[in-house]
Amino acid sequence: MTLIVSYTSLSSSLLSSSPTEVQLNRKIIAQALLDSVQTYRNKMSVAEAEELALIAKELSPNLKNSNYILAKTYIDKGNLVPDKLILGIIENRLRSRDAEQGYLLDGFPRTINQAEGLQKILFQLNQTLNAVISLTANEEDLIMRLIKRGKDSGRSDEAPEIIRHRQKVYWTQTAPLLEYYAEEKILKKVDGLGSISDITKRILETID
Repeated sequence: MTLIVSYTSLSSSLLSSSPTEVQLNRKIIAQALLDSVQTYRNKMSVAEAEELALIAKELSPNLKNSNYILAKTYIDKGNLVPDKLILGIIENRLRSRDAEQGYLLDGFPRTINQAEGLQKILFQLNQTLNAVISLTANEEDLIMRLIKRGKDSGRSDEAPEIIRHRQKVYWTQTAPLLEYYAEEKILKKVDGLGSISDITKRILETID
């Protein structure tokens, strides 16, 4: 799929409007670009989606959901979200009032760079991590479980080929985090197979 956006034409059009119209037009155009990314992301390359999302953000920096829509483009293809993008999302969320008393980060960080970026964010917020839970499971058992979940839920990022690709990404980029947090002495390993209630009980027993 090919989308052509003439940024020069957009800028010229905006400059010919009043300040109020410029702000409104920027937001409308930015939202239209994001809608295109969301609708056609499965037919776009990640580079195309990223370019459109970045133009949308430049046109309207305060536009909601731009980071989330761009992040989903990577997730749907089984790739990790770029560190800069995901760290921005996480920092904004951790600065929310409802996160002041504590929070659970599910599936983040996924790389050493993200872990180091998170550490910088926590330092700025005067916070620390209490524990890092690693759910352990046989790789093939885990893949079959995720495939079944994908079929049951219809999740776009849990097709068999995407799951297997994600596992390869995990072992090259995410597995080193186990050693990283083991050195920090906050890593706790928990058996990740079984019912949700059984796994929850194991986690709670581990962090108590």
